[in-house]
Amino acid sequence: MKKIIRMILIVILIIIILGVIFFIVDYNKVKNNEKPMFCILEQEVNDGGTKIYLGLGYKVIDFNTLSGFNKMKIGSYFMNYENFTDEIEEYNNNLNTENNTRNDDITITIEKFDLSDVNNTKTCTLNQAETNVIINIINNASFTSETCDGLASYSIKYNCKDESKKKSYGIEDYGDKYHILSSNNIQTVEAIITGKEKDQLDNIINKYFK
Repeated sequence: MKKIIRMILIVILIIIILGVIFFIVDYNKVKNNEKPMFCILEQEVNDGGTKIYLGLGYKVIDFNTLSGFNKMKIGSYFMNYENFTDEIEEYNNNLNTENNTRNDDITITIEKFDLSDVNNTKTCTLNQAETNVIINIINNASFTSETCDGLASYSIKYNCKDESKKKSYGIEDYGDKYHILSSNNIQTVEAIITGKEKDQLDNIINKYFK
């Protein structure tokens, strides 16, 4: 009987030690805004792509809302999405105030091309929140002169009375990533969109064209 109790205590101790090690590793991952290593995906929230992970005695929430709230949180099993609704709301309010001042004169349309029939296109106009998401994605993208010379499946157009704010971009869809193209009279540049930004763009495209 004593041997059984001793074995149980050893197993419990090993689990606790592993839990501490796993937590320390994933805590540092979260602080560096990286995906946790020792967790499994429990749930994906329909808010733009927020993911909830479970670890050995802890939980990680990787926020990825349509409005751009992209923080990662780590805590106990009792931590839940609703614990951060006030923080998300404050972020959204601040973002709306800033964006409404900066982007309220811009509307964005996305056009989908049918590569088999150039006359068959679909167009949508984004709401203000979606417009702000697209602007943030493009403003944060790293454009280079290296291009893949692919065919654009979509186009993004900034519509505005101010000529200096009018812009257009092509979107090449490669399944696991997007390439965004921008051209002018001098050169064509391209940015690769992956991760959270791809998820945000996916949500907008799927809403209107899927």
